[in-house]
Amino acid sequence: MAKHKEIETKWNANQVKRPVFLKKIKNHIRTNKLKFDYLFAAGYDYYYVNKEGRAPRHRIGATTNEITCKARLSDKSIEVRKEINIPLARDASPYDVQAFFELIGFKRTTPLYKTCDIFFIQDGEASVDIVWYKTTAKDHKIPKVFVEVEIAGLPTRKSKKLLKKWKRTMKDLYGLTDDDISPDSLYEIYSGKKYRKD
Repeated sequence: MAKHKEIETKWNANQVKRPVFLKKIKNHIRTNKLKFDYLFAAGYDYYYVNKEGRAPRHRIGATTNEITCKARLSDKSIEVRKEINIPLARDASPYDVQAFFELIGFKRTTPLYKTCDIFFIQDGEASVDIVWYKTTAKDHKIPKVFVEVEIAGLPTRKSKKLLKKWKRTMKDLYGLTDDDISPDSLYEIYSGKKYRKD
């Protein structure tokens, strides 16, 4: 398994409306008799930055409270990144997290609010997360929409091979192509700064 790695593709998908996304992915799952779970989630992503270019994220919602730190492995793509997630106790508030980060030299940036439809699909030995999400931020009047496919449970090479299959599926279902793929993370899109590369 690709431990501490995130293997995914994210498309700029303003043209993919939520009802269309839901209808087509449900039909695909049903037609291919895939096992899945579904979750609707909404909440805030708070990003923190330091002088060295680290940008950890605090994600909090009804079912989530965790800190995540990511790093690029490539200047050109975010398909494979380092990712470490640390779950927090439910009573750890955004104010607690902010105080902690400020104490160790990080400053909070403008938060993002996200609403997500997430399908957790079992594809052989792998878990495939298919996500439609809308993001809004205080300094950006127009929301952005993304579709994402993330692979977990396999070594990196096998994960990338399976990701190619699902990229073809996203093209067939929604017309999403390589031209729509975002080379940047959400933090990079909204901040205009790059993650530190490891």
